Amino acid sequence: MFAYIVRRILYAFPILMGVNALTFALFFMVNTPDDMARMQLGTKHVTQVSVDAWKEARGYDKALLWESDAESFTNKATETIFFEKSLSLFMFDFGQADDGRNIGQDIKTRMWPSLAIAVPTLVIGLMVNITFALLMVFFRASYIDLGGVILCVVIMSISSLFYIIGGQFLVGKLMQLVPISGYSDGFSAIKFVLLPVVIGVISLEVTRAAFHEHQLLVLFSNEGCDCVTEKFRVVHMVLAGGHMYWDSKLVSRRWFVP
Repeated sequence: MFAYIVRRILYAFPILMGVNALTFALFFMVNTPDDMARMQLGTKHVTQVSVDAWKEARGYDKALLWESDAESFTNKATETIFFEKSLSLFMFDFGQADDGRNIGQDIKTRMWPSLAIAVPTLVIGLMVNITFALLMVFFRASYIDLGGVILCVVIMSISSLFYIIGGQFLVGKLMQLVPISGYSDGFSAIKFVLLPVVIGVISLEVTRAAFHEHQLLVLFSNEGCDCVTEKFRVVHMVLAGGHMYWDSKLVSRRWFVP
């Protein structure tokens, strides 16, 4: 388990670097600083002097990847848009928006309402869908199992936007049990996050119960396991990140150990 966690952490570095490089290419190579300046200043009656002044005020007048006119080797690499605007993100330096607002401060201020919804949705959702999956495993090949799978498919087939709008209209407007929108600090925030958490659990987490049911069947029996039969070996396979493939004959998801 420790090796799995370490491996996943190490995987994160090349993934973040790749995403960072791709984002930089899209924002500063495909859409150049000159294009951004003209978009902000307007396409009519814009001189190159105005474009250069806009870029200089925001630090976009430097070289993209390599400043050949700098004196030292370090300055050649650091006095660039890539180093100041892209690599600085790894130090949690998000810079400023075009209107002068500190982006990092905005994130610190606004992340708490998001976490107040996301964390309970994740924790409660995991407990609900694993419990639901265990219930379907216990009553396997029965009407409860079939009904649970059908319910998961129906819930998954409906857009989450429908649950959001319907929940706000029914619970917030008609029944007036919770506010339709808004947020407050402290314990008074519960009435604002209650409805989003319930909708998130129903529309996102419950639908995963069918997948967790199959995982539990693999753990509790050797059915659907191609290469191993021991229970503890299967557990290790799941934790180590085993791959999945589709068996066209059985039309079922099965674990495979490479």
